[in-house]
Amino acid sequence: NNSDKFYKQIFINGNEVSAFIDSGSDCSLITKTLAATLNLHSQCLQSPVTLSGFLGVGTIVTHYITTLTKIDEVELNIMYYVIDNNILHTDILIGRNFTEHKNITYTRVDDSLSFKNKVTDTPIPWLNDVMHKNISAADRNALEVILQEHECCIFQNLNFLGKAHSVKVSIELTSTRPVTHRAYRCSEKDKQTFRVLIQEVLDAQIIRKSTSSYSSPALLVNKKDGTKRLVVDYRALNKLTIKNKFPLPFIEDIIDNLHRYRYFTNLDLAAGYHQIPMHEKSIPYTAFITPEGLYEYVRLPF
Repeated sequence: NNSDKFYKQIFINGNEVSAFIDSGSDCSLITKTLAATLNLHSQCLQSPVTLSGFLGVGTIVTHYITTLTKIDEVELNIMYYVIDNNILHTDILIGRNFTEHKNITYTRVDDSLSFKNKVTDTPIPWLNDVMHKNISAADRNALEVILQEHECCIFQNLNFLGKAHSVKVSIELTSTRPVTHRAYRCSEKDKQTFRVLIQEVLDAQIIRKSTSSYSSPALLVNKKDGTKRLVVDYRALNKLTIKNKFPLPFIEDIIDNLHRYRYFTNLDLAAGYHQIPMHEKSIPYTAFITPEGLYEYVRLPF
């Protein structure tokens, strides 16, 4: 089936060669001449293998080579049967021991074939499960002392939230015409939830009552634990906002830079956005309308 056959430039032990990709072949093959050119040393099979399908007759193979093979971004050590030069019309054939390997995937678009490493999910144990194993009483006491010394850095509730002092967030708009929207309808139960959540962020001085000419509608969304989160629909405001351009780095480059490290730490900022203050001139733009009235953010909203 010619639709399963492609030619690609590949690398054998760092040497670039042209290969015939045949996903219908059970094995990979290399000619004696190419193996010698690449200085690849073959080993003798425990017993000869007969390959069928070549010129309608069986081909007896007595030697094999295992070597590093790179196709696109995928590198694998695979086995090749070593064959005489007149068996194939190409020096090297890549079969299913590469194309069907469990750690790779490939896509076919028209006359091209590309290989990638297969992404697999690796579960990471919860931190609290790790912390509770094999920790001595002395180490536990030492940890508690450190936590107590830095109690001001540990989140308890929004009333103890820290605030950045080196930056304030400004919003630049393309129009001076205010964005206005009336409050979304909601049930009596949700109105009660609004009251509780609004009072919580009021007490934490994250928002304040507003007299702004702007008003974006607030709503409640479900969190994973079944409780509600207060969010604001800023889509209309976003359309008028001048975007700051911050190109994100390629994730592949970040991962490449991590290969030499063994230990990783994570700094999780509680309500991180709310730790960044808004510039005073931009605060009115954040105004949002709820069944309880109009409010505006003095800290950066989620």
